[in-house]
Amino acid sequence: MIHYLRYCCAMLFALFSFLLATPLSAQAQTREAYVSQSADETTLTFYYDALRATRTGTTWGIEETKSVIFDGTFPGWAGTSLEVDTTTTRVVFDASFRDFRPTTTAKWFYDCKALKQIEGMEYLNTSEVKDMSKMFYGCSALTSIDLKHFNTQNVTNMKGMFRRCSALTSLDLQHFNTQNVTDMRIMFDDCKALKTLDLQNFNTQNVTDMYGMFWNCAALTSLDLKHFNTQNVTDMSLMFAHCLALTSLDVQNFNTQKVTNMFWMFHS
Repeated sequence: MIHYLRYCCAMLFALFSFLLATPLSAQAQTREAYVSQSADETTLTFYYDALRATRTGTTWGIEETKSVIFDGTFPGWAGTSLEVDTTTTRVVFDASFRDFRPTTTAKWFYDCKALKQIEGMEYLNTSEVKDMSKMFYGCSALTSIDLKHFNTQNVTNMKGMFRRCSALTSLDLQHFNTQNVTDMRIMFDDCKALKTLDLQNFNTQNVTDMYGMFWNCAALTSLDLKHFNTQNVTDMSLMFAHCLALTSLDVQNFNTQKVTNMFWMFHS
């Protein structure tokens, strides 16, 4: 009988210990999205796991921001309008990141002027992203970006998305779904090395702002915009300004009924 009671007590103690330990264990395994900087500050890696505490170097939660007076917030790991990132040359999306669903990628690589390589873009799930504004703004060393895995069905803002990507020679946007986008302001501004740009699949029916959209795309020789639906656009100012290599531009199907600003639309 005594042995039986001891056995029962031992079992109860073990069960009690398990119940106490389980929540702590589960908590320890909670995954989070974060960015880790390499020791030499040249590589940013995006993770979604429970290992942040084990990473060496600086880490930022995916929603961590820093503020600039009069210019809003920026991701903690990116450059800002006052502080250019000149050290990051490589970005990696770890396989774990494919399970994370960001709702914004705005300014993620803002003014990362030394960035030359982005790996693992297939692990960036953008199916729930609504804001891609200024995502690659100022990435002046990038010569190409693999966007074939991008799901843009819910994106409404692409303002300045590729602005000042001055080394890009081409962009494959054939898979872009832009049916919900309202803002394409300065989207390709200062992409002065772009030689071709196929936008035939762009749905622009809800776009209201095209200000400076192709401003200073100085190497573009042609643009096929015959299919552009501009019925809701109000601002086309500087839209093609400084497109110095453009030899022809067919805008005969442009609906300009709601446009109130065409200032310097074809300047230079």
